[in-house]
Amino acid sequence: DSDLLAYRQRHEGGNDQVEAMMARHFNVPPANATSEEGQQKVLDDYLWLTQLQQARCYETALTQWRRLKSTDYMESGANTMGVLYWQLNDIWQGPSWASVEYGGKWKVTQYAVKNAYAPLLVSAIEVRKSAAA
Repeated sequence: DSDLLAYRQRHEGGNDQVEAMMARHFNVPPANATSEEGQQKVLDDYLWLTQLQQARCYETALTQWRRLKSTDYMESGANTMGVLYWQLNDIWQGPSWASVEYGGKWKVTQYAVKNAYAPLLVSAIEVRKSAAA
């Protein structure tokens, strides 16, 4: 529950969206702790989970688009042969959507993107048959 995080979020409702997605996959820490030391751990855990969630989103999207590349684009409606993402690097220190920190260190998302763009990618998808079929 941080004024800094609220200030850095430039997407209206963005923090709520991030927290809702994190809650679908992870145990989200409470907004506040009872001690200053505990509060630092809560913030550290929260920031780590936001990075994991962002990496999951990028990996899911990029692998899906790679699968669609191999199908008839007219049938799939994908009309894509690749994607560029925003934002690659930070221009100053702080929590952000970037995949590379201000000093050049890779965040979790950059590793996920590297893996998603590997020359050979094994990617599975569940295809459910409808009851009518």
